[in-house]
Amino acid sequence: MRKRIVFVCIFLSIAVFPIQTKALTCVEQEEPVMDHYDLAVIGTVMDVKKDTGLPIGFVSKDEFKKYVMMEVEESWKQKVPSELVFTADFTWGFNFEKEKKYFIYLNKENGDYYNSPCSPVLDATDELEGIDNKQAWRPLGESDLSLTMWLMFNMEKVVFFGVLLLVIIIWSWYVKKK
Repeated sequence: MRKRIVFVCIFLSIAVFPIQTKALTCVEQEEPVMDHYDLAVIGTVMDVKKDTGLPIGFVSKDEFKKYVMMEVEESWKQKVPSELVFTADFTWGFNFEKEKKYFIYLNKENGDYYNSPCSPVLDATDELEGIDNKQAWRPLGESDLSLTMWLMFNMEKVVFFGVLLLVIIIWSWYVKKK
């Protein structure tokens, strides 16, 4: 009798609550790889922030992104500012580390850059072979995106403390008026 109950429980847990899995298959790209992307950059990662999206139990389309801020040394195919923020897939994307130098390929969609899970990412601490430096551009100029990056992940706190400050000011004004 116990075996039947265990069997029914296992069967129902598999049938009713299937485990969702996803696979990633990348097609090998023909040379030159740069032709398949909108931009290629070499630079040092300054910051990596993981977007957790909405609270647990809700799913957001942005929930599986990480934002990477890079100090650009050179770019190919497009001129870019000295600091660039792009998104990478949280699950399948490359695990970027702060203070490390990378050569990456990016695409641009709706004005934002993103690193595809299938795009090559090369460690650029050593000299890279096969990269034509004659076609490389220097960054457009100095930019500081650190405040922008900070605000992307702390806006709720800024709004909360702003509303709290407003309530305190109104309350103190109300108390003084009495």
